[in-house]
Amino acid sequence: MSMRCCTGSALGGYFLLGTGCFVAGVVATRALDATPTQAVEPTSPFTGQVVNASYTQPELEMDPAMMMAAMQEWAAPVEEHKLLKHMTGEWDCTTSFSMGGPEPMTGHGTSVAQSVLGGRYVTQHFTMPDFMGMEFEGMGAIGYDKTKGKFVNVWMDNFGTGFMTMEGTYDEDTDTLTWTGEAVYPGAEGPETAPVKHIIKDVSTDNTTMEFWEPNPMTGEMHKSGTITYTRK
Repeated sequence: MSMRCCTGSALGGYFLLGTGCFVAGVVATRALDATPTQAVEPTSPFTGQVVNASYTQPELEMDPAMMMAAMQEWAAPVEEHKLLKHMTGEWDCTTSFSMGGPEPMTGHGTSVAQSVLGGRYVTQHFTMPDFMGMEFEGMGAIGYDKTKGKFVNVWMDNFGTGFMTMEGTYDEDTDTLTWTGEAVYPGAEGPETAPVKHIIKDVSTDNTTMEFWEPNPMTGEMHKSGTITYTRK
């Protein structure tokens, strides 16, 4: 939950690229563990002469069943992905943002989130008919990266032309998901980058609050600039 402050051959290419990277990693690991069995004298492709260097080419034996088991383990969802599933569904959203005036700017929107790719990710589509006099629309995806041990988030909307990425950690005791990252804002002398933090409270309930934290323009200290309250329909 966030709101920022083809052809068959092509698809097959993406699949092969991802699979190839995985296989290459396994091959490299096996190579490090293997015993060198054959010395090779490399030659220059230009002169045909032996280069003053040598290396060994290990003998690799790859078990297809072992490879498949490793790939399945690599891609298998874990306990953290169950939390993502709870974020799916349709939500009524009430927004409140401090825009520098005496009273916050409030509004209403809708969020529709669905689980994709076997429960590994959740995609979200957020719309507001009126935000600062304009229609706001954004889309994002949330996942849990087992290699990082963190939740990951990517967001885009019609108030910009770039992506915002964040990483998050979940506190089970307080049922709070905390995201951190950087956002790009328009500045007087060009784009400016600033740290941002989003805190989602009561994640596993049907009434969730998301707080937006960013540097105060006057002091530079982090302050809460807005909230979105999500209520499941």
